[in-house]
Amino acid sequence: MVMIWVVAAIVLVLLLWLRSRIIHVNVVGWSMWPTYDDGDRLVARRVRASRIRTGDVVVLDSPRPKPEHMTANMRTPTPIVAREVVREPPPSKGPYWVIKRIAAMPGEPVPAVMSGIVDDGVVPPGFVVMLGDNLEDSIDSRQHGLLPLGKVLAKVVRRRT
Repeated sequence: MVMIWVVAAIVLVLLLWLRSRIIHVNVVGWSMWPTYDDGDRLVARRVRASRIRTGDVVVLDSPRPKPEHMTANMRTPTPIVAREVVREPPPSKGPYWVIKRIAAMPGEPVPAVMSGIVDDGVVPPGFVVMLGDNLEDSIDSRQHGLLPLGKVLAKVVRRRT
């Protein structure tokens, strides 16, 4: 009988640990198309910044305020992209995260689509460049500049079915 309680306690601790490491996110908008579609559900794993690599799709703490805290002026995207059809996520009480691909890590060259953002053309320590896969419909580092590496919360590992 004691053994059952011990096993149950171990399983409970393991489940709690897994829950703290795994994030479930929903894709809102088309900035990551064709990799992910609007409405896709993803599973992401919290990882240390040292485990993130160029090319990884990650969940980031948004570089801008939640839509319900934005003024009308802030909702107007910077007209850097040719066509802007990014849909604002619905107001939520939860965190405001974005899903993007890491285009450059510290010490790597800044991608050509962002040339001129730093003097020497290299991402400085502690920062990353994030871009959507669908550059035409993405608000990313082209508008927000370099993002602190600390804004990366998790690495997308798969679609949730």
